[in-house]
Amino acid sequence: MCRQGWLAICALAILGMALPARAQISDNAVRIGILGDMSGPNADQQGPGDVVAARMAVADFGGKVRGVPIEVLGGDLLGKTDVGVGIARRWFDEGVDAIFSLGNSAVAIAVQGLAQEKNRITIATSAGSDALTNKACTPVSLHWTYDTYAMPAALARAIVGQGGKEWYFLTIDYAFGHALEAQAARFVQASGGHVRGNVLHPPGETDFASALTGAGQSGSDVLGLATSGAPMMNALKQFQEFGLNKTMRPAALLTDVTDLRALGLPTTQGLLWVAAFYWDQNDATRAFAERFYKLHGLQPR
Repeated sequence: MCRQGWLAICALAILGMALPARAQISDNAVRIGILGDMSGPNADQQGPGDVVAARMAVADFGGKVRGVPIEVLGGDLLGKTDVGVGIARRWFDEGVDAIFSLGNSAVAIAVQGLAQEKNRITIATSAGSDALTNKACTPVSLHWTYDTYAMPAALARAIVGQGGKEWYFLTIDYAFGHALEAQAARFVQASGGHVRGNVLHPPGETDFASALTGAGQSGSDVLGLATSGAPMMNALKQFQEFGLNKTMRPAALLTDVTDLRALGLPTTQGLLWVAAFYWDQNDATRAFAERFYKLHGLQPR
């Protein structure tokens, strides 16, 4: 979440330079929408915390751009692409100047296209597909912090280098998961490893018995978790419960410390993962985390 805090300041400066010098800006206000999962399985990783971070950034920026106040709105996409796009369209029609977060990759890709049509700014901070900076990139969009290229590249190379050469993927069935698996598989194979198979799961899945049975029977020594949030956490719990940790190591291709803390040490034993940001990394991140925690009750991610 702190990634939005620093990025919001930059974006506000961009807005200040990009908006025409006129007396009236969006009815005398600069409006920033935070579109994410406010109430569903990913709400601890985005949504409410993103709103908190954006408001902190606005306060740090002084609360105004070119003399007009900055307003921060929150929208709950309810885990649905059509809902997210509908909120974005309404916001743009109502004068919202930029939309942050964007929830997941399917929503982010769709809203980036809409923003180009409306000539508004989007900054994806909670969506990971590398398509956001490749085929879906636009002149008015920005992708920040992590993506499905950098994270699996770092992790797959490291694990294969340690001897984990036989992979099986458990993948969430939408753009983000597909991109995460594809890039990880690419780097596994380029590093001398092999992909023995995969299984897809729908968003919100809680029962991974069948998927994990297939993974265990594949002869793989690494389970690549090309998923995130609650599904990743449930899959990892069941991975341990079924005893797959005796023959395989789980690799979380995109997770964060809030998930791991919620799971606890017994469940995360042996888990391999990388992070684009860690709140306890240095003095600056710790200072931001302390402010954020006082407002939100969770550490930033």
